[in-house]
Amino acid sequence: MRCALTTLALVLALALAGCAGGARNVDSASDFKGEQQTVAQVIEDLQSAAEDSDERKICTDLITGGLRDAITSGGKAATCRGALEKALKDTDQSDLTVKRVTIDGDKATAVVRAKLSKDESRDETIELSKLGAAWRISTLP
Repeated sequence: MRCALTTLALVLALALAGCAGGARNVDSASDFKGEQQTVAQVIEDLQSAAEDSDERKICTDLITGGLRDAITSGGKAATCRGALEKALKDTDQSDLTVKRVTIDGDKATAVVRAKLSKDESRDETIELSKLGAAWRISTLP
């Protein structure tokens, strides 16, 4: 699904932080407690994996199988890692902060604010699902 890959590229662009213009990666997960902190940490882990170009971590540890399938279906890349490699290569960098986490059973939403420039930011909602004991990103904006 080309739309899923485009969306993932956007979220990865939002998740990349710290390198451009002297911006600093802020650990916003520490602003939360308990299960909300665990959810926020997944977003922080996405940001770190994107910064490190760690496609394997994103594909195997941070997203659901359904999202992984959506990323690769209909695209030119045969694997999640291949699709992410291209998406990460084509992204710009911005600063990302988790602003709010809402949990309802085994579903969660995280509202993240991406600082795109000195005067511009945008809020996006990322959905997560709990699989066993781990939270995984299931839907992107």
